[in-house]
Amino acid sequence: MALSEAQVDGFARDGFVSGIPALDADEVRAFRATTEAFERAHPAEAPWAFDIKANLLFDWVYANGRHPRILDAVESLLGPDLLLTNSIFRIKEPGASTNYGWHQDSARIAVNPCPVIVYVAFSEATPENGCLKVIPGTHHAVVPFDLVSNPSQPNRRVARVRDPAIERAVDLTLAPGEIAIFSANAVHGSPPNRGTARRF
Repeated sequence: MALSEAQVDGFARDGFVSGIPALDADEVRAFRATTEAFERAHPAEAPWAFDIKANLLFDWVYANGRHPRILDAVESLLGPDLLLTNSIFRIKEPGASTNYGWHQDSARIAVNPCPVIVYVAFSEATPENGCLKVIPGTHHAVVPFDLVSNPSQPNRRVARVRDPAIERAVDLTLAPGEIAIFSANAVHGSPPNRGTARRF
């Protein structure tokens, strides 16, 4: 679905656009069922296989990345010459401590023009279950950061913004099948899932 002029202008101003309908209920159910079947069949492999470049490992992930309604929305922002570089899962189990502190995905890799990240919701995304939060207007440049350890990502050091203006953060609440698109320069993060169901 192509974005409206107001949505494109909002992205330019704020660095994100959210609540875009993309997948229907059947598509959401099919994606989740396939993913969770793999988790059950390969519990030892799922954590690493879902953590980086899953689009190169799984046909159903690659197909989702080429979904026409997702591509139409991204094309509204970047034009028709698009490259899918990475697909990852950020599933949060209920009650788990998994969180992602304030950061910019582009902090350590300069790319021009700046890429965008498409977050596809396969469950509700709410403040209770640890939805994504974005600080509007932080996408114009990389801000100072430190490399730190993060228990949620134990095998790597991650870049975390030094002084995020968290009082300005916006919750990107989504219904299943909706997407949010944000600049890789936008300062964002997400807290743990305090709900009773998976955030998928």
